[in-house]
Amino acid sequence: MVRSPVAPPGMRHYGTKSRYSSETLQKVLDDIKHGEIGQREAALKYGIPRQTLFNKLQSKHTEEKVLVKNCLAVSDMGIPLSLFDL
Repeated sequence: MVRSPVAPPGMRHYGTKSRYSSETLQKVLDDIKHGEIGQREAALKYGIPRQTLFNKLQSKHTEEKVLVKNCLAVSDMGIPLSLFDL
């Protein structure tokens, strides 16, 4: 299936490439935690959305990690999962 590069109005494109690397994001988060830079300043300086910084600092959106952990646990028990199971 080939996706068109333009999404219809109101549709989000998840998984698009960011303008920052995960290493940069982690460095910025560490700097914010140590009080070296504020969230607004970091968002402007590095081009990382402020809400992304806030969510990462608050450990939001951890459901994916829990889902992966549970899938691996079931897999270790020898029970195969189908897409329907997920």
